[in-house]
Amino acid sequence: KPDKIRITAKEGSTFVAMYTEVKKVTVKGFDLLKCSNIGKNTLQIPLQRGVDSRAILAAIEKAVQGKATVKVITEMGSLFLDALEMDTKPEDVVKALADDHQVEVGIDAITLRRRRDGHQQGFIQLPKAKAMDLVDKILVVGLVRVRLALVREKPQLKAKAGCFKCKKIGHLVRDCQSNGDGDMNNETPAKDLAGASAESTSSPSSSRT
Repeated sequence: KPDKIRITAKEGSTFVAMYTEVKKVTVKGFDLLKCSNIGKNTLQIPLQRGVDSRAILAAIEKAVQGKATVKVITEMGSLFLDALEMDTKPEDVVKALADDHQVEVGIDAITLRRRRDGHQQGFIQLPKAKAMDLVDKILVVGLVRVRLALVREKPQLKAKAGCFKCKKIGHLVRDCQSNGDGDMNNETPAKDLAGASAESTSSPSSSRT
């Protein structure tokens, strides 16, 4: 089931204005105090579990009066299974979930990958709330018992700041002490290195006449 509502303000309105309008909604089942602006003038509001998301959606659409687009979102999660048998099929995982935990999924929610030793690893795509309920639970697939683990998303690494003046990484232009003839990855411009080398190889006697 959906677990979030996203409200994207249209041109001429803002997410703050939409927040004010949603406060007038009397239908219960969402936590407005836990909402957040996720960018692009979009307000995201978590839904409580087991609520009628269609009724909430209709009430919020009425409240914003066409000044925003409103849609329900189901956040997905992925569970990991290791050391499955060599001949395990997606259908076997589907059946195990239904038999052991009364969870119904389609075959397209199961992905199997072959390990070097011939055994398999499995991934199950589920709504995140349901996936969290199954973390650390045991699943019997064929002859093996496997523990379900949540696949955690890797954080996005931010690129290092670069200076547009000297083209070096590690500082911004306001902190630059260069004359602006550098390289983004090298600390010293190549022509400066060449000049330094020429000076170091010339001897005092060579300048005498």
